Amino acid sequence: MAPNSESDDPSEYNAAFNETVNLDFGLTIFFTVLFIFLLASLIRTELKTKLTEAKRKPQNQIFSTFNILLLSMIIANCLNISFEYVYANNNDYNIAALSSSISFLFATIFQSLVILNTWNRGQSVIHATIPRSVPFVKLFLVSFGMLQVFQMVLYVLSALAIIFESLNAYLTKLNLVVNTISIILDVFMGIFDVFVTGVYFYYLYSTKGSGLDVKKLVILSRYGLVSIFCLECWTWFNYTMMSSAWIGEPVPPISVLAFRVSLHTCDLMPLVYLAVQMTMKSALLKCDVETRFEIEKARSVRRETGLQESCDMLPGSSLTCAIDTKSVSPDKLSLSRI
Repeated sequence: MAPNSESDDPSEYNAAFNETVNLDFGLTIFFTVLFIFLLASLIRTELKTKLTEAKRKPQNQIFSTFNILLLSMIIANCLNISFEYVYANNNDYNIAALSSSISFLFATIFQSLVILNTWNRGQSVIHATIPRSVPFVKLFLVSFGMLQVFQMVLYVLSALAIIFESLNAYLTKLNLVVNTISIILDVFMGIFDVFVTGVYFYYLYSTKGSGLDVKKLVILSRYGLVSIFCLECWTWFNYTMMSSAWIGEPVPPISVLAFRVSLHTCDLMPLVYLAVQMTMKSALLKCDVETRFEIEKARSVRRETGLQESCDMLPGSSLTCAIDTKSVSPDKLSLSRI
């Protein structure tokens, strides 16, 4: 019997795995649909506000880098859990190995997108604050991607080792290397997010009292901290699952309850991370709308003041002066109603 485990019956862990994955699959599908709907709603609001001041094509707003990354993360996470569901509910070794490999592929893609999203969120501040670090950051991103590719190849080999007896002897070592690389990647991902958020705080500190508008950076910093918490929780429970080596052992060295909690966290924490990104986008959009409204209000006051002064310059004139709403573009009028 494995240490710290409640049972030496592998069937209990198999049942726990299947039940957990089935529940997580249902939750993932529900929140995937919800996130896509909310993202579409936010993009619609974004189109209403950001197309008012500049002649920008709607496609430029819909297919912005952040929107593409966010949608890609939502889809990649959904496909990851979907193929994990296929793996959990299939007894055919060939299909199980294939679905497991595809699930791992989309999990790897999701991990890459998280890193790219962090870089996209912080590259402008990094360029402005510590530009000398940019080449090293790019080297880190390339190295991270190469390590992921290497891990993916090893994972496919480990899946094939389950099917082909000639590779069975290498299964334990392959699993060990894959799990070790997973832990390293998770730690690197957390460190990178800490680095980017730290740059935000450094920039905010260095510009304190300068009169610059840093509302968006404050929002990015706050949600960056929450993102770090999500990633670190995900990393820790991934480590728990990997270190338990449940793939290679009939009975994991953790209790059934800990096994369930770890699986739920590994499957659902990406949804929490995505929810944070959606909330951050909403907060940034709200900040943008408020800023544009203040700008339009200030312009309106200046126009009204200037028109009144021109009327006052007419001696004895009984002309009533007012702002001609026809001279204001419909887009700006609609902006003031948001």
